[in-house]
Amino acid sequence: MFALAAVALCACASVSNYRIGSDGLRAGDFDAVIMFTTEALKTGKLPLPMQARAYRNRGDAYFGKERYNLAIADFSAALAIVPDVDDTLNRRGVAYTATGQFDKALDDFTRAIKVSAHEHADYFLNRGVAHRRKGEYDLAIADYNDALRRRSTDPRIFENRATAYRAKGLYGLAAADYAIAIQSNPKEPSHYEDLCSTLVLAGRPQAALPDCNVWLALKPDNAAALDWRGFALFKMGQYGLAIRDYDAALSMNPSLASSLYVRGLAKVRMGDQAGGTSDIRAAQNIDPTIAAGIQALGATP
Repeated sequence: MFALAAVALCACASVSNYRIGSDGLRAGDFDAVIMFTTEALKTGKLPLPMQARAYRNRGDAYFGKERYNLAIADFSAALAIVPDVDDTLNRRGVAYTATGQFDKALDDFTRAIKVSAHEHADYFLNRGVAHRRKGEYDLAIADYNDALRRRSTDPRIFENRATAYRAKGLYGLAAADYAIAIQSNPKEPSHYEDLCSTLVLAGRPQAALPDCNVWLALKPDNAAALDWRGFALFKMGQYGLAIRDYDAALSMNPSLASSLYVRGLAKVRMGDQAGGTSDIRAAQNIDPTIAAGIQALGATP
């Protein structure tokens, strides 16, 4: 009788720890999730479906702490108990992507799509991310298109598709998608960074300037924003304004080779041959490839 009571008490404690861990996950307290869920699993007394959920919960906590390999191990343990749970496959796929294991991630996302009753847009989005990070841009774009057919207003999908378009050099399509992403969160500096730089790359510096300005208004001490706006102004032939932006960028980051190099070009075009040559040489000392990179963007001595 006492033995049976002890077993019942152990099972109750395990369930209690599981529930505390679940509450911690909802609260974002990853350390509590890991501690209480580990205690719950240690006894081996949880019912199997609850064990699977416990492993998934702890996997989520490990993922939240960027301990991706431990997250993968827990998601795998959950799937060993209850196979082909699409949500868990998706989570493990995201963790595989975070660790650069793209083929394993793609397998998980594809399986999640196959076994899901609803073909969630997130599964196509996440598979697209894995394809993009693997350098398979056309496959990524196809997945983003599938995701948009299922959820047509998600800014994350537009932002990711834009990044794939940009990687393919399709700057016009990328800019259109970045512009849509901005509408969802017009106070996010990274959106303007993406659109400003993409429009400059597209050869549309005048169109880029308003987005560069907003980026700088949101992040006034950002050397990269000044660097890109400086390049837009340089491409527009406004060399004095470009030099002013590059001066400000270099005051924040004196080793920013792109700012030094293009400032040198601007000085030369304004008649300051000695100052321009000095800047160009200094930039090449920092980054011997800078000349080729800037010339590929259409700025030549």
